[in-house]
Amino acid sequence: MHQQPFFSEGHYRKVLRSDREDLPDYSQVRLPVTEAANQSLVKLPAFPNADRELLDQYAQAFEKVISHADAILARA
Repeated sequence: MHQQPFFSEGHYRKVLRSDREDLPDYSQVRLPVTEAANQSLVKLPAFPNADRELLDQYAQAFEKVISHADAILARA
């Protein structure tokens, strides 16, 4: 999260609406363990207003990939 533009470019300061001057600057923060773990995670888009049909399509797609995982890995 610390590498997302919301934090690294300081946009969080506007949302926070704080008068504090000592808010952290995330642009130069390095968290090697977090960054390494991030390389092995599946990142999904957020759909805050998604309807059931769209969410079902994603679930079906994941089920399809998982059910064919051996074949997918064999091609890699």
